[in-house]
Amino acid sequence: MFASFNRPDLRGGAVGHGANVTTEFPCAACAKPIKFSASKCPHCDHKVSQADIDARRGGSESDGEALLGCIGVPALIAFAAYMIFAAGPSERGAAARQSVETERLIFVGQDQIKARLRDPSSAEFSGVYVSRKAGAPAICGTVNSRNGFAGMSGPTRFIAGGATAIDGDGTMDAANFQQAWDSIC
Repeated sequence: MFASFNRPDLRGGAVGHGANVTTEFPCAACAKPIKFSASKCPHCDHKVSQADIDARRGGSESDGEALLGCIGVPALIAFAAYMIFAAGPSERGAAARQSVETERLIFVGQDQIKARLRDPSSAEFSGVYVSRKAGAPAICGTVNSRNGFAGMSGPTRFIAGGATAIDGDGTMDAANFQQAWDSIC
């Protein structure tokens, strides 16, 4: 009966074979032909459901999302695995050792700075990094801690490593600290 029935494409038109393209689909209730644009069957007044709409479009839009999920997730996992294991064991080990060494240097540098503060337990570090600009590693960043009035002093630059200096703490004048910051950090 519906031998010439053709599946519509996703743009609402029909996909057919030459001149035999129809613009109708069978009603889910009475199986009589309904126009693609109809919201209910003219023969039995059956309301066209979302399932009927999906069927006339050749599948639900979530089918495409499911297909993307079926293909995309494994592809993403495969790509991540490739990126993780692309570096050889020695490269991964060297990167891990360098990361541990960087963390150790930062920890030691922060301890050196805390030892110079009025209230070491209030120290809040930010923007801390290891610089090798001058050859030897130096820890640079900012520290905020309580001052003599129990208020926070505000972020202040510091340099730690072989020597320790905090901007404005009296160990170095502002010009010399700026010169040291520029050459080390």
